[in-house]
Amino acid sequence: MRINGWRAKAARKYKATTNSNHSLPVAPNQKWVSDITTIGTEQGCLYLAVVLELYSRRVMGWAIAERMTASLVCDALVMALWRYGVSACRKPSLFILIEAASIAQPPTKGFSTSTH
Repeated sequence: MRINGWRAKAARKYKATTNSNHSLPVAPNQKWVSDITTIGTEQGCLYLAVVLELYSRRVMGWAIAERMTASLVCDALVMALWRYGVSACRKPSLFILIEAASIAQPPTKGFSTSTH
C-alpha cells in the first residue's frame, strides 16, 4: 500500500440522529404495523401477513395463505382486533393507527382506511 500511495480510510464516528431524551409519553396500542413475507416450503410458496404492536413488538395477529390477496391482510387484522379486544392487560383506546406498506399491491375495496 505504501508503494502505491494508498491509505486506509478511517471509519466515521457514529452520530445519533434521533433525540431519544424527551419527555413525550410512549403509549401502548397506539400504533400497529403490518407486513407480508414469503415462506418457501417443499409444496411451494406461502404468504405470511403479520400485524405487530410497535410499543411491545408483540404479534397481534397473523394469517397464512397460498396467494397474496387482500383477504390475507384483512384476516391478520381481524385476528389482531379480536386479540386486542379480548386482552385484559391493556385498556382499549378509541383510535389505533395502522401502517401497512405494500409496493406491489394496490389498495383494494376490502380494506378501508377509516372505520367508525
